[in-house]
Amino acid sequence: MASVFLPGVITYLVVLLSLSATESQNVSQLYNASNQALTSVPLDAGEVHDLRLDHNLLTELPVGVFRSLIRLNNLSVSYNSLHTDGIDRHCLAGTVVAHLYLDHNYLSDIPYLNHSHVVQLSMRYNSILRVEDGAFQGMPLLTSVQFQSNQIHDINPSVSCGRQVGSIGLGHNALSAVPQFFCLNNTLKSIYSETWELGTPKGLPNTLLNSKVVIFLRFISMY
Repeated sequence: MASVFLPGVITYLVVLLSLSATESQNVSQLYNASNQALTSVPLDAGEVHDLRLDHNLLTELPVGVFRSLIRLNNLSVSYNSLHTDGIDRHCLAGTVVAHLYLDHNYLSDIPYLNHSHVVQLSMRYNSILRVEDGAFQGMPLLTSVQFQSNQIHDINPSVSCGRQVGSIGLGHNALSAVPQFFCLNNTLKSIYSETWELGTPKGLPNTLLNSKVVIFLRFISMY
């Protein structure tokens, strides 16, 4: 008896094969090296787009350590033992990393990273005390900066995050007023300090009083 293949069945099989190939490709783009007690960055990640190095024992990110990962776009090095002086400003050289996560480490200052591709920077749950002038100078395309749950008590008034930052997270720090450097961000849409909106606080820079910035604050006295 001759086999009969209906057009609809053939189309269904083609779609299944296509989805399977896409899923396989996505898996190959993610390299998960978390929870492996690593003390150095693995060099066998291949053409990975997303590298997870969370929950390891990394203490430094030397210059060019990710250079072989030319397609690397998302990098998470959270829950390690990184200190500020162990992160070289050129550690991302040769990559296109746009999303960088350094949460839950031992950073006391913001490392001066020189990487123009970074758009999202997260350094939550560290021990950062102060934001110095020039901290973001090497990342001109930043759109999101998250510093929740640090010990920040002072931000240099000369600090600028560039002209593209739309969201800044400063919740659970030691600030007593809204830092003046926010005035420099023409695209700023939200300042987060808690999870609810409390209105317009005293001490808000004049350049923001009539703007469309949404303030989510708790650490400022109210009118």
